[in-house]
Amino acid sequence: MLNPTLPLLLLLAACSSGLQFGGAGSSPVPRTQAAVTQQAVRAVQAAIKSGPSPGGLIEVEFPASQQLSKAESKEAEDVNVDFAKSLIDALSVPFIGAGPCRLVLPTSASRRLKSSCNAKRVRSVDSSDAIQIFLCPSSPREYADAADRSALSPTIIINGLAKNPKSVSDAALNAFYLKPLTYNSCVVGFLYRCYPRPWLAVDDTSAVLREFEDRDIRVKGTSTPDLREAVKLCSKAWDDRAIAARRK
Repeated sequence: MLNPTLPLLLLLAACSSGLQFGGAGSSPVPRTQAAVTQQAVRAVQAAIKSGPSPGGLIEVEFPASQQLSKAESKEAEDVNVDFAKSLIDALSVPFIGAGPCRLVLPTSASRRLKSSCNAKRVRSVDSSDAIQIFLCPSSPREYADAADRSALSPTIIINGLAKNPKSVSDAALNAFYLKPLTYNSCVVGFLYRCYPRPWLAVDDTSAVLREFEDRDIRVKGTSTPDLREAVKLCSKAWDDRAIAARRK
């Protein structure tokens, strides 16, 4: 049984060791923050390449703190800024990158967050034609602004906060998604998506229980996944193993 208060990377390591999808050359659920970053950056690059021209709205969502949440904290701020920098650096590579990027901070951004972006030299150009990177938007106005800008240039939302079903429409593409699933106060698996692969329900033994397409997993009219089926599958697998263990 896994304790949900364990650090995220320990949970990922425990739940994903040996996990493979689709045969040779496919990627496992990431076990480290570096692996999360690598997979998410590649997923965004693939989404931009295959998305509508000139724009497109893309989402990236993953736990940014040890408490398995995206709560605003010093730890989460550092993880989010580090990811934004890695993404912008990858997209801005001359000649082979997707193009220059404009970083958009939330209106509620703390002084620490702004200072961290400056200290880590997160590159940003002030241009409406650049790729728009919205870091942790948290208000309806910011989500609406991201949607508007996506009509003109690729727009990426990183770990949006205070989302409701109407924050992001179903026009958005979920490039990367990693969500721990809990049952009886334990992490029993993950809902995972790394574009262009489908969504996956993965239990805590690293077994892939089911694949989902957008139409199967997303709440109608939104980009938000409905976790209920994935939680049901992972919790059933957990219960079945517990029953089998008691019978021995």
